[in-house]
Amino acid sequence: MTSPGVLFSRLRGRARLGILVEGLAFALVAFICFMLLSFAIDRNLRLEQVYRIGLFVVFVLTSLHLLRKHLFAPIRVDLNDDELALAMERGEVELQQALISAVQFERSLDAGSFGNESAQLMQQVVADVQQRVDSLPAESALDTSRVYKFGAVIFGCLAVVATWGWLDDDSLGLWARRNILMS
Repeated sequence: MTSPGVLFSRLRGRARLGILVEGLAFALVAFICFMLLSFAIDRNLRLEQVYRIGLFVVFVLTSLHLLRKHLFAPIRVDLNDDELALAMERGEVELQQALISAVQFERSLDAGSFGNESAQLMQQVVADVQQRVDSLPAESALDTSRVYKFGAVIFGCLAVVATWGWLDDDSLGLWARRNILMS
């Protein structure tokens, strides 16, 4: 029998993995845009090194902004048990606030502060949810289609670079030497 705490810990890990995938996807899209834009501009205009450095600085600053917004800020958000319980209940109508009640009741029982509530009723709700927790679909709290979508974006970005390298590795190498290594 799994406790809600273990379930929330797994869910917290999956949420953080989803945030990591999304942040990486944004950074890779920025890199692909930089690659294609700098390749097209440098190929047609034969940019001097100072302009290539400027393009690279703009790319780095844009990437840092995207990573801050889509990776660093979301990963710092505290995903407490109450928020995770409410997120699971939004995805599963049959829970009818039993999970959030069990989490809050268990906290009250551990602290020994029942107020005017019945400790026996609280223990019954906690025990009932602990019996049902193994059958609860934790994925209902996460938007897995969003994670898969950003995973596909990552795969697409890697495919663009791999295809370019496979079709014309000389121009990819020249682009990298000129726009990354600034030679």
